[in-house]
Amino acid sequence: MSPPEDNWCFYKEVDIGIVASKVLAAVSLSDLERMKFRMQCIEFLSATVAKLVDRCPLKYGIVRAVPCLVPSTVANHQVLAERRMTNLAQTLYHYIGTDSRQ
Repeated sequence: MSPPEDNWCFYKEVDIGIVASKVLAAVSLSDLERMKFRMQCIEFLSATVAKLVDRCPLKYGIVRAVPCLVPSTVANHQVLAERRMTNLAQTLYHYIGTDSRQ
C-alpha cells in the first residue's frame, strides 16, 4: 500500500518531533485521536510548505534569469548565459512596459 500522491508519507510515518512523540506516547488517547493529531500535523506542514513555495523568489522569472550576469556562467556556458540574458531582457521589457502604462 503506497501513500497518497499529495502526501509523501503515511500519517504514522510523519515526523512530529521528539517531544510531541513522547507526549503522544505518554498520554492516553484512542488510535483515532492519535491519527487525527498526526493528520493535523500533516495538514499544517503541507500548508507551511505551500506558503514557502508560493513566496519563493525562484517563481519569478527575473530571479532565474539573473545568473546570466555571473562571469563564470558567461565564460563556461555561453549558450545558457545567452538564453538567460534573453529571458532577462524580455522580463525587464515586459516589466517596464507594464509599469509605464500605469
